[in-house]
Amino acid sequence: SVFRGEGYLAAQIEVQHLLSQWRPSEAALDCPPFQMALLHRREGGLLLQLQCLVAPALLALQECPSMVLLTAAAPVLSGARAKAEAWIQEHAECSREVQVPPEVAAILSPRLRM
Repeated sequence: SVFRGEGYLAAQIEVQHLLSQWRPSEAALDCPPFQMALLHRREGGLLLQLQCLVAPALLALQECPSMVLLTAAAPVLSGARAKAEAWIQEHAECSREVQVPPEVAAILSPRLRM
């Protein structure tokens, strides 16, 4: 680009700064196997949910090592990264022990042994 007139250097620097801000950048987030398996499910509901959550950033899955990749302009990328990290944490694998009354355990026991 050619700028003419008073303050052309300042205008040129400002334009270059704005362009560099909106140039796509990439973030790679570790994705544990459990969450990656959720994202690869055939029905694809959770993958779509995560894509909508991080929009307008673009989302890609990397197999090895297991990662979620985000591509967006710098002002958008930090927010998308925070949302993706929160999603990964919310969908972490966990297990709990729950006290079940004996009358309920008798009904559920045959079904749980499948």
